[in-house]
Amino acid sequence: MKYIVKKLELALLNPKIRKSKNKLAELLADDFLEFAQSGKIHTKQDIINKLPQAPTEKFSPHDYTEKQLSPELVLVRYTVDRRVIKSGLKRRTLCSSIWHKQKGQWRMIFFQGTPTAKKHS
Repeated sequence: MKYIVKKLELALLNPKIRKSKNKLAELLADDFLEFAQSGKIHTKQDIINKLPQAPTEKFSPHDYTEKQLSPELVLVRYTVDRRVIKSGLKRRTLCSSIWHKQKGQWRMIFFQGTPTAKKHS
């Protein structure tokens, strides 16, 4: 199970997946919520509508951990260094997500990304 959830989590950092409304719809649960860095709360439909238009970023995740909360729930935590391709803007974000196994499929039900004070080089 750990490999499956990690593979799905990291898939959401792939630019091709992030640009695909169909792939995003498959990976996010219908009741998905994101607490964004801006302080806004985004739904699945918000992400499907906005993420494909967002600037392309390169992600370098590290310090990945998982905690199984139940047979159907997994908490994921990691740090990601990110760079916007066009502008070169760099940020480091602490990420946490919850994955829920629904009808035999793992789907993300929650995500929060918190910017860190420490910049990456």
